[in-house]
Amino acid sequence: MKKFLSSLLSLLSVFVLLLPLFAACNKTESPTDNPSPTNTDATAIKDTDNHTSENKETNKETDPPKSNEPDPFKDGKLSIDNNDISNYVIVIPATPKQEDTRFANDLSAWVKKITGYEITIVNDSAAPTANEIIVGNTSRTESTEISGDFNATTHYRAVLKDGKIAIKFNKGTGGFSAINAMQRAFANNDCNITEGFTNTSLELEEIKGFVKGAIRSEITDDGLHLYKSTEAQVAAWQQLTATDKYNDWTRENAHSAIGIRLDFDTDSSYVSLKLSKATSNMVLLLNNELVKSNWSGGIWTVPKNELGKTNRITILMSDVRDTHLWGIQELEIDGGCKITPHKSDLNMLFFGDSITEQFFSGQHSARHYTFYTYTYFNAEAVVQGNGSSQIWSEMIDPDMAELYQPDVIVIALGTNDYSENKTADVDWFENRMDSFLDKLKEVYPEVPIIGITPLRRLLSMNSSNTESNYDKTCVETACAGYARSYESHGAKVIRGDELLKKPEHYQDTVHPNDEGHLLVGENLCIAIEQDIKQIIKNKNQ
Repeated sequence: MKKFLSSLLSLLSVFVLLLPLFAACNKTESPTDNPSPTNTDATAIKDTDNHTSENKETNKETDPPKSNEPDPFKDGKLSIDNNDISNYVIVIPATPKQEDTRFANDLSAWVKKITGYEITIVNDSAAPTANEIIVGNTSRTESTEISGDFNATTHYRAVLKDGKIAIKFNKGTGGFSAINAMQRAFANNDCNITEGFTNTSLELEEIKGFVKGAIRSEITDDGLHLYKSTEAQVAAWQQLTATDKYNDWTRENAHSAIGIRLDFDTDSSYVSLKLSKATSNMVLLLNNELVKSNWSGGIWTVPKNELGKTNRITILMSDVRDTHLWGIQELEIDGGCKITPHKSDLNMLFFGDSITEQFFSGQHSARHYTFYTYTYFNAEAVVQGNGSSQIWSEMIDPDMAELYQPDVIVIALGTNDYSENKTADVDWFENRMDSFLDKLKEVYPEVPIIGITPLRRLLSMNSSNTESNYDKTCVETACAGYARSYESHGAKVIRGDELLKKPEHYQDTVHPNDEGHLLVGENLCIAIEQDIKQIIKNKNQ
């Protein structure tokens, strides 16, 4: 299956350009056809949850940075405390452990690759010299002076003192992490190591800088908590759903971490995420490709073929709700490595119901239409999708603009209003949306809006009855009313009934399945491509 963005770009080239400015968009627009799911990258996100490149005993020496990044080793020089590497020897125990020997051999091979110099490996029975890289539990005093907890498989510590570096590490992948950290320390300090290094544990305030999709956060005794809704929105949601037909599970949606993620670029060989409570709902991506679903946190190591360069790592919080909500307690990477927030091109804000909440898509949130959309446009996004949500203006917090300022707002509401009011006329649905948009315009008066009318509501899961197997009244009344309201408020209208058509792309008669979400995301990106480009262009002027 094809790569995520390249396949989309090829598909986009066949479509007629859409109107570029929202102000001029006073008519309904939709894609002309549904592309085949085999031609979408999102359909083809690889789930390599069982891949074997977890940097275990088979890992060897790593490469210098790839050609798409500046090569800090181009001069072929390495030094420690301003002493050229050619003055050094590697010292291992007289009876070395396997991991000690492997580390020494890998480091020696890497030094030769960079400098052409073959560094000598000796054991600790040799007389001490002025410049040594001391590995493991040797008889050298420098080894005995290293203390630390090496319980985690990636843990290590390197101490630089009087021109000598002493290194200890866990027998698992600690030596491998230490190699990477040593190389990154060389790379990030003009090829001259001037201080020791160990695993880097980031402070919670620093971790907040890598968060995407949270409109607010708080630090408590059990860690960093992240929320997609403001406190006022949570209170409003509780009041709106305080009836017998809404259960606790539904009311908790406003507390959830849906759509929230950690998104950063790093050259670390691993990422360790510690949580206050166990969960198996997270999803981890490497350079936009799915590598872990149902991830419960802990240590994840970067496959060898991705080492030596800066990688984008994204951790989706998936569909964790309030009763399972945990605090982030620790994010750890290799010492000597860089970590920076992934830079986005624009901010998006999604309003929606259970379809936007990713209902029926929990452990596959990397295949959800919102993820597909904001990833395609390299956007920051807050996803306020709540199951059973109707078009309630109370959901809009008048003060939310102080916490989050979007460049574009996407609304996908209305199907629940129709299911509860099937006998209402077009005017009723238009007025319903008017009240929501009027309040939204008060909060975000200048922000362009994309309004998606509800997806088709199937009459049954009978795939042989395609065109006659959906509720046309919803389109002719509710969708028509919503479209009129969107148009009167200057919003761009996307016909939801054109985004997804076939029953095989539904989980039930209302909610898309994984493949359906990908098609919704792809068709939505096609429909709004030119508008988003114009928004980004205007933002950068």
